Amino acid sequence: MKRRGKGEGSIRLRPDGRWEARHQLPDGSQKSLYAKTRQEAARRLNEALNDLERGIITPKDGRQTLGAYLEGWLITKKPTVEPTYWRRLEEQVRIYINPTLGKVPLTQLTAQHIQRLYAQMLDKWGVPRVQKVHVALHKALNDALRMDLVARNVADQVDKPKVQHVEMHVYTPEQAQQLLTAAEGNRLEALYVLMLTTACRLGELLGLRWEALDLERRELQVSSVLKEVKGHRSLGRPKTPHSRRTIPLTQLAVDLLRKHHKAQLAERLKNGPDWNPQQLVFCTSNGTGYLVSNWRRQQYKPLITRAGLPYLHPHGLRHTAATLLLLDGVPAIVVSRMLGHSNVAFTLQTYGHVLAEMREMARDAMERRFGSSLATNPEELTGF
Repeated sequence: MKRRGKGEGSIRLRPDGRWEARHQLPDGSQKSLYAKTRQEAARRLNEALNDLERGIITPKDGRQTLGAYLEGWLITKKPTVEPTYWRRLEEQVRIYINPTLGKVPLTQLTAQHIQRLYAQMLDKWGVPRVQKVHVALHKALNDALRMDLVARNVADQVDKPKVQHVEMHVYTPEQAQQLLTAAEGNRLEALYVLMLTTACRLGELLGLRWEALDLERRELQVSSVLKEVKGHRSLGRPKTPHSRRTIPLTQLAVDLLRKHHKAQLAERLKNGPDWNPQQLVFCTSNGTGYLVSNWRRQQYKPLITRAGLPYLHPHGLRHTAATLLLLDGVPAIVVSRMLGHSNVAFTLQTYGHVLAEMREMARDAMERRFGSSLATNPEELTGF
């Protein structure tokens, strides 16, 4: 067998039965790689040598497992992210990643390991769950790469499954008006008007404080969000800069908010100055923020039934508002900013169901500007 040249590494069988591949690092030190077979040792050695040619140096400490790294990663992440987001990260690590890959050494994790995990998950959990796990794992490995714990983010080499297009359900303009008619006189009438005219998320409206409203300028600032962690409510900041935005208010919304404010002042006089201490625009009769599950069951579903409408998830009212704005000719960039999306391309992708009708609107606009026919005599257009 041809001997390897200097710097090309060597492979030997250890007394404990493992195969050891060794190669030299740029600083002159030796790096050892271990495998159960000679073939596997040779493969790992070739990968390491190829990495060295590209300037990638595999970390020396191969003892830390992926599970141990992720546990430490979660600890460092907790103070820097929202509680609800951290809880989702923790569940994805604990329930999906660690049971399968937790014992794999961090530096030996491969795209094949991850691809196999995703394949197992697809059979049981479906594409959306796999995508969420991929996002969490990718973030964790990116942090490991930044700290020089791994040579590359192997999650970049994985084919993540694509979510199948799901038809978006929204109310028609007539159905939206039907809902608002049913809400007339309701204690939360202003909330339903805002849901259908601002395209805000439910948590943004349930976390709305009076100080974020400027009724003279007819503006709403999204600066706080009502969040839930295991049934406990708290006010937090919107998670992205794009989510912190200013939204114009319709005159109907302004009028109802003023009416709602007077009614809330009467409730405060009745219950004392400690009632609604967070100055929420929408709160329970006890002055506390709403639990979404309770609001949906006690307030929203009965209203939908009273309106005689098919049930639509509350988030569907946000989609309804965005759809109606686009159909009314509001520029997509404006709608995107109202929604708090990071870019208009995502907005157009999300609301692709509107594009067909918008194309017809564009055609009609051109016909109004240039005329529907170039010839007064249809016979002049024959021959095509």
